[in-house]
Amino acid sequence: MDRAASIHRNGEIWISYSPDLIHWGHHRLLLEPGSRPDDWNSVKVGPCSPPIKTDRGWLMIYHGVHPTGYSLSCALLDLQDPSKVIGKMPGYMLTAE
Repeated sequence: MDRAASIHRNGEIWISYSPDLIHWGHHRLLLEPGSRPDDWNSVKVGPCSPPIKTDRGWLMIYHGVHPTGYSLSCALLDLQDPSKVIGKMPGYMLTAE
């Protein structure tokens, strides 16, 4: 195994790497909450599922929390270096009423 990657959250979305699934390091911030109080993701963000490998990159679906609920959006991570966000929706694609 070359190295494994883990995408996790703590209010933001982070990626970490491990050579053996025991020791983790090289933590890098991928996405953080919106900066304005009225943003759809102003409270926190978190991953929804494992990223999906596509021809253009790793498709990461994630949720954002705001004071009245949750919304979903997506970002595209680089295929060779998933710590690089190469694209992101400007808003959300799905939200609860």
